[in-house]
Amino acid sequence: MIFFDYRPLVPPLICLTVLIVSILIFRVVKKSRSLIRWPSQTLSVLLIGLSGFLLFLFGFFLLFFSETTASAPVFSPDGKRAFRVLDHDGGALGGDTDVTVYSHHGLYSHVIFSGRWKQAESSNVHWQGNSAVSVGYDTGYGANSFWCGGGQGVEVTCAPLPSRER
Repeated sequence: MIFFDYRPLVPPLICLTVLIVSILIFRVVKKSRSLIRWPSQTLSVLLIGLSGFLLFLFGFFLLFFSETTASAPVFSPDGKRAFRVLDHDGGALGGDTDVTVYSHHGLYSHVIFSGRWKQAESSNVHWQGNSAVSVGYDTGYGANSFWCGGGQGVEVTCAPLPSRER
């Protein structure tokens, strides 16, 4: 099964689309009347600069400040679905952990749990049949912020783990 998480690509692709459209507008209105040309080209130049700067920031943060690790896929008993635990480490910017269920040979994905960095680990997430997943999450550090929900025919049960002494 192929696993592809497209969500990190959405913001840079939006910026790239705005950049391309702005360049096209700048070129198309080149021979228009000045009443149309000046505002259009000014707006295009501003959007080109903004989208180029945002693309630079996305690339800079992606290269230097973030790391995503994924657990090995754990398949459902019938082999039609699988889940992975994705840890997004943003360094000083924070991080989060997602449990994602993949289906239809990896073409569809759905986040069933999202919480703080390392709040759920793959050893605490288990299949309870072909369409039910139980997620055990850590409530340490005095915080209990997470999102848990099912979807795409998967029922999710989230339960806190027994507290550990730190």
